[in-house]
Amino acid sequence: MSSTVLTPGNIVRPEIDQQKVKQLVWSLYGLHVLHMTELNSYDDRNFHVQVTRESVNSNIQSVSSDGYVLKILNSLDSEFGEAIEAQNVLIHRLANKGINTPKPLKGLDGKLMSTETLAGGRHHIVRLFEYLPGRILAGLSYTKDIAFEVGQLTGELDQCCCDFQHTGFDNHKRIWSLTEVHKLLEFLSYIEDTELKNLAGEVIDVFVKNVVQNYSSLKKGIIHGDVNEQNILVQRNDDDDYHVTGILDFGDAAYSYYIFEVAIAMVYIMIESDILDPIVVGGYTLAGFLAKFPIPEADLNVLKECICARLVQSLIMGIYSNAMHPENSEYVLKTSKKGWNMLKLIWNKPATELKETWNKCV
Repeated sequence: MSSTVLTPGNIVRPEIDQQKVKQLVWSLYGLHVLHMTELNSYDDRNFHVQVTRESVNSNIQSVSSDGYVLKILNSLDSEFGEAIEAQNVLIHRLANKGINTPKPLKGLDGKLMSTETLAGGRHHIVRLFEYLPGRILAGLSYTKDIAFEVGQLTGELDQCCCDFQHTGFDNHKRIWSLTEVHKLLEFLSYIEDTELKNLAGEVIDVFVKNVVQNYSSLKKGIIHGDVNEQNILVQRNDDDDYHVTGILDFGDAAYSYYIFEVAIAMVYIMIESDILDPIVVGGYTLAGFLAKFPIPEADLNVLKECICARLVQSLIMGIYSNAMHPENSEYVLKTSKKGWNMLKLIWNKPATELKETWNKCV
């Protein structure tokens, strides 16, 4: 299976209005929409829909009062239906293993996904997911316990997936895959500040030299690929503290390197930390991950490069997405508010100093 990665100027985000969303939910799933709220996304369109209690879909026997999430995939990823099928299988496997994550539901035709033609004549895969009540991690002040639990859940996911295989994940790459960091060089022109552009280029070059050229020594498997504050569910317990309860969105799941998984989780914990030292709080996420899913020392030796590469990836794609879709700027530029300073902080620290700090947490 081959895969095409996003290139500059390629418009892939679905163009759709609320009336069309209502039509899709009815025609594909036999549900009448009462209210809807659009959820955050870079290239896809996601809607939390509240529906009436009546359903003509025999595959949805009991209509949820919490509603559902209609996910409309971007046109580029929609070309790779086998990869989306692999995600569906993986989600059901994890749910059966006790991971709290929303599952895709069958439509009137008994299938878990449908391909629809929307504005511009582009084809988009559509799925309807369960809606899990609660709140996401974003907006909370992170404690070391929350950071550790995020790492634990990430490690549990990888442990549950360690013997999972599906041909849909073979060679499927996205511009958000860390294996594709070198292709971000095509997007550097969107960074106006020369100093920041040079820094991003330097990080990419070092990543290719220290990580890509040493892939053969790194441990691989199926990873979630996007553990961040928008995809983590939390709930307040009797102790009045928030605890991690679930995970959302397997759109970046891939057969890739485990060090990428923990690096990504650490990035978004560190960048949003407003109380604890960001590097220290990242160490607690690493500790939680390693407690559930130990990885070799060779992997940990390139953790700094992987963290910085993810920061660069998020920063560049945020700038690019804002150029393509300025109406979505609040979400896509979220990383930029703190990301460049975080990148400079980590990039300028010796790897030995970072490792010493993180080892104290582990």
